[in-house]
Amino acid sequence: IVWCLDFTFRYLYNECVIVPKTSKSAFTLVELVIVIAILVTLTGFITANYVQYSEERKLADALVNLKVILTLARTKAAAGDIGTYSCSNFQGYEVAFDSTNKVYNTFICCGATPSANTCSTKYTIASYNIKSNVGIRSPAFDIIFLPYARGTFANAETGIEFRNSFIKQCNYLKISPIGVIDQGTAYSC
Repeated sequence: IVWCLDFTFRYLYNECVIVPKTSKSAFTLVELVIVIAILVTLTGFITANYVQYSEERKLADALVNLKVILTLARTKAAAGDIGTYSCSNFQGYEVAFDSTNKVYNTFICCGATPSANTCSTKYTIASYNIKSNVGIRSPAFDIIFLPYARGTFANAETGIEFRNSFIKQCNYLKISPIGVIDQGTAYSC
């Protein structure tokens, strides 16, 4: 009689031979297909939600960026800050939107008193681009913040509406004649 010391061996014909394992150690094709289908479905949901979130952030970022620019222009105008520019007869800061190029421009207004909400002499301080899929539905605007906290050159409240064309969502900013900047909430448009 031959005795086998390892349990993977069995006694057969007076010899120790290796017996193959009978337990299942691989996935079946059906199991793999089910797992892949679940992963594809989850990926689809995640991608759709990410795109929606990304577009909402673009709209919110455009609004916040303009609000920061307007607040900075209002603050600098109120302080009479002209920086390093040589400006005789400082008239304030202007923020204008160029709808053709989707750009905000910030200017220092100098020279004669502004008429029709535009400066006679201005120096460009900065330009800011608007992200893709975001536009301004309001007509082109120019807002002049007058020096020494005298408000804006506008006689009535100015509204600026942003629209994200991909998700069809809008939001707005309002600037009062005294220079208060108010941000609205997003809505479907």
